[in-house]
Amino acid sequence: MKRLMILAALALVATFPTLTADENSWMLRFGAVNVSPNDDSGQVLGADGIAVGDDTQLGFNITYMFDKNWGVEVLGANPFEHSLTGTGTLAGLPLGTTSHLPPTVSAIYNFDTEGDTMYHVGVGINHTKFFEDYPSDELRSALAVSDLDLSASTGLSFKAGFDTPIAENWYFSGGIYYMMIETDADIIIGGVTALTVPVDINPWVLMLGFGTTF
Repeated sequence: MKRLMILAALALVATFPTLTADENSWMLRFGAVNVSPNDDSGQVLGADGIAVGDDTQLGFNITYMFDKNWGVEVLGANPFEHSLTGTGTLAGLPLGTTSHLPPTVSAIYNFDTEGDTMYHVGVGINHTKFFEDYPSDELRSALAVSDLDLSASTGLSFKAGFDTPIAENWYFSGGIYYMMIETDADIIIGGVTALTVPVDINPWVLMLGFGTTF
């Protein structure tokens, strides 16, 4: 089912070049982006799972509008770094850290509104690449863990956003995304994977900043 939804989103994006662009068909937004994981995982090391901390970085998105309603958006940001901690019986125990990049391509629909503020929704594809996965000192000393490895994830994303004019071709902009990010965390001891824990991060991503059309 998930694969069919991804294919449907790609097919929707593929139809856009048949539409006609208007003036100021590009919009660049930039600002602060907060990733707040809604995490869930399998059992690890006697705990109920792994909790993933949130992080805030600078980010941007750029949108090309094929007409007044339909467009395509690309979201990017500085790498996010998240702490990994145990839950349940090991609540609060540092397990390590990881960094990731979550580039996302979305099909965007702008609503026809009577007021100045413009509202839009989107559906797209997110690909998350994890890197710089490090076990904590506590995990290294307790279990001789030598490394952590989180697999890449591809999934759907959903967005709602707004743009309020503040000057000619300038806007106060905001958006909230829900991203389906599911990864496997390999706990490596002596160069061998001792345990693999599925982690569903599925974060809410909030972006606030400014936008300009050109």
